[in-house]
Amino acid sequence: MANSYQYSPFPDMNSIRLIYLEPWRRDPDEPLRCQLRTASLDTLPPYEAISYAWGEPIFSREILVDGGLELAITPSLGGALQRMRGNVPLGLRNSLQRMRRGISRRGHLSSSVRILWADAICINQQDIDERSRQVQSMRKIYQRASRVLVWLDSGGPEVPVALGLIDKIIVLRQEELARTGDIKVEHVSAVRNELRRLPNFDSPDVSILRTFMVSLSLSPQLLFVKQIDSENL
Repeated sequence: MANSYQYSPFPDMNSIRLIYLEPWRRDPDEPLRCQLRTASLDTLPPYEAISYAWGEPIFSREILVDGGLELAITPSLGGALQRMRGNVPLGLRNSLQRMRRGISRRGHLSSSVRILWADAICINQQDIDERSRQVQSMRKIYQRASRVLVWLDSGGPEVPVALGLIDKIIVLRQEELARTGDIKVEHVSAVRNELRRLPNFDSPDVSILRTFMVSLSLSPQLLFVKQIDSENL
């Protein structure tokens, strides 16, 4: 039986942990493996932040850290990491190849390793003081990520409705920005929604979107994000 992973304290208040997720070797369903490294917020490598629904606090899956130490995770996060490992976007892969430090024997980062940040792994959830301090850094963590990956799991019939409405809002925002160079804060009204071909605020579609955002815990994180990718993970 493998030993459990034990977190080490951060060296300073400006540090975070990053997941160096290793690709599967022979079987896509083999155990998840990673190295967990400490990095300064001032000198971060290219990384992606994950936004996902925690789901029930049932830690029935595990990831092997730093050579085989077990760390329990939820099925939702396990499914996200299972999907993401070994599939590195080309732009990030090129950046990673230029890095001198890595996990391979030659001292270079394998093109299949994916550098990620996920709160349940990168923050010691048992350390209340650390958790409180890291939450205060989440704005910087999401802003400085190359991308934010939104994990929807298998989803349901509400997902296409919510994503369709999000896409429409994003298009309207881009059009407004291109036309005026600024985004004006306006009161929501049925008239404005009709002009923009958006559903009324009390419509079923908006209700689905609201429930979707709350269940995924996206609302606060959207304030920090430069680019969201909900597909091509």
